[in-house]
Amino acid sequence: MKLLHMSDSHIGGTVTAGTGRGRGHNRYQDFVAVLAEVVGIAQEVQPDLILHTGDLFDRQVPSPEDFALGVRSMVELSAIAPTVVIRGNHDSPLLFQILDDMAAFNTRDGVPALRFVAQARPSADGGILDYPARGGQRIRLAALPFVHRNRAVEGFDRPESAPLAFADYLRGIQADLAAGLRDGYDPAADVLIFAAHMYVESALPDYSERRLDITSDYASATAALPAVAYAALGHIHKPQAINRPGLTARYAGSLLQMDFGEITDGQPEQKGVVIIDANPDRPSKINVRPLREGRKLMTFSGDLDTLARQAPLIGDAFVKAYIDVPESSPGLAATVAELIPDATLVEVEPRLPGWDEERELPELDHAAAPEPDLPDLFAEYLANTKTIPEQAVLLGETFTELLTHSRPDADLVTDPVETLLRTAIASPDPAPTAL
Repeated sequence: MKLLHMSDSHIGGTVTAGTGRGRGHNRYQDFVAVLAEVVGIAQEVQPDLILHTGDLFDRQVPSPEDFALGVRSMVELSAIAPTVVIRGNHDSPLLFQILDDMAAFNTRDGVPALRFVAQARPSADGGILDYPARGGQRIRLAALPFVHRNRAVEGFDRPESAPLAFADYLRGIQADLAAGLRDGYDPAADVLIFAAHMYVESALPDYSERRLDITSDYASATAALPAVAYAALGHIHKPQAINRPGLTARYAGSLLQMDFGEITDGQPEQKGVVIIDANPDRPSKINVRPLREGRKLMTFSGDLDTLARQAPLIGDAFVKAYIDVPESSPGLAATVAELIPDATLVEVEPRLPGWDEERELPELDHAAAPEPDLPDLFAEYLANTKTIPEQAVLLGETFTELLTHSRPDADLVTDPVETLLRTAIASPDPAPTAL
């Protein structure tokens, strides 16, 4: 059985000087190029199944252009092999459910050619997907889209109990899916696969991910991963293996660099897709296929002469340039642009002599005024944004009222699917822990 594992395409993402999202340099043609490269690899490999483990889009409401590119690319892949797209934290559950409903009409041998998995489901209610594979084998896939921690910590009064609650919640979901994989399991013919968009505790983030979703407090335990032939993971942008004895698990990583943090020793982080060769009677083999398409993100540090010599190596990359200059240079950005005309300048920072010298920090005045309250900070923010005074007063009063009277997640609604899942997890029947 051959499997192609890709992840975190983040279609619609832009390049900014910092690590945050927002307006920046458009990358649409880079997404077009790298997705076409993935399709080409799939045509060459001819896998039995293609998995995209989340964050197909960079935002929950993609632009029409980005939406069309994402759907078109997945349709092209599904013409090569059945394709399953797991929802990530950047993807919209509603949009994924609509896409899945529409794609359900296109079947091959009674199996949908393209699936968009919008919600976590109990193993007895659609959480396990079966696909035929070469040589009479069967792929049994347990799919776990991103689960927001609010679904697990709702109703807890003590904040310190939230991380433990979330970890137990995820562990229960994975135990239920593991039991579902074993239901009717044929060790001579079945290949078990687990696919999830989640943060596993031993993973090394690039920190171009959303910081709130990769804190250690909310990481899933490595030991909780089901015992399968391959665990396909998404959410962490740095390609890497997860080390656990007896388990082959890997983050495929993002298709493109998502920000300037994904650079090692001045060189762009190598991205790729994972090809898995798995059979019931032997350990899985992993082959990482590097991706070459799409403009790179690079940083440069040095003087203008060095920049001129390295211009051919920089090419059309997105560049943050730190230029050593003897004195203030008002036209520095224009000079840099002339030296690397094919590149896209994201930031140019002059570095005057002594910029790296250590300086003594001023002593803190412990008698200074205390930190202002949140309502005061919000009022200052409204003033800086030049909000109309009458509106600022109303917004400030509303903000203060919400801080005083509201309870976090009080209006959070649990959908019927999650109710079924909670019921399945709470079942008194113990699930086996190993194959």
